[in-house]
Amino acid sequence: LCMYLMVNSSKGISSVFMAKWIGVAQKTAWKMGHAIRELMDPGAESQPPLHGIVELDEKYFGGKPR
Repeated sequence: LCMYLMVNSSKGISSVFMAKWIGVAQKTAWKMGHAIRELMDPGAESQPPLHGIVELDEKYFGGKPR
């Protein structure tokens, strides 16, 4: 959901908006956004860029799963 929101907004989204939208703390949303941006960076050497269909599974941030 976060990746969808980020790529479909023309100017990006703030961590405050993302936190409210998905129901997590702002720091958690910032960390998620940072990780997504890092994965989408074509110049990053540590991870290959995302191509084709990307399937995501559950990931828990900030402690216990809901």
